[in-house]
Amino acid sequence: MYINQLIWIVILSFMTFTGCSGGQDIAKFKEGLVPVKGIINIDDKPVEGTQITFTPEETGAGRFAIGVTDETGKYHMMSPPGGSNIKPEDFPGVKPGKYRVTFSRFLLENGSVWDSRNSEEGPMNVGAKETIPVKFTNANTTSFTADISPTGNEALDFRVKSMAKR
Repeated sequence: MYINQLIWIVILSFMTFTGCSGGQDIAKFKEGLVPVKGIINIDDKPVEGTQITFTPEETGAGRFAIGVTDETGKYHMMSPPGGSNIKPEDFPGVKPGKYRVTFSRFLLENGSVWDSRNSEEGPMNVGAKETIPVKFTNANTTSFTADISPTGNEALDFRVKSMAKR
């Protein structure tokens, strides 16, 4: 299994078991989230379909947050709980704290972006290839970090080199 798929499985499992399990109050889950958005440039260009994940540096110091870039490279972070019928966009923001930041962007053979939200198959099953170097797709090896202030971060931009530029 590809490392990025494994990371997403772990994140979603963690969110499922710690998020809404036991009937957690959704309104309470939104408390304390602050806005975080920015632009991700891959090889000095804003690109669509780059997934960004914030992983808390310390256990219990925050919670996972996710985002995906649009066609202009803009993203906004969301911290959804796990569970069925949950829309990530209903949980905008991030808990303040320090995070390790990872990126992932799979491209299909025809050059289009593989979208996990619209695919029933994993990226490797449909011939998609990761374009971000492995060290930036793993929270244990990434050099990217984010320190989210109690008021949020409205312009948290990142510049990443793809494997094509290495």
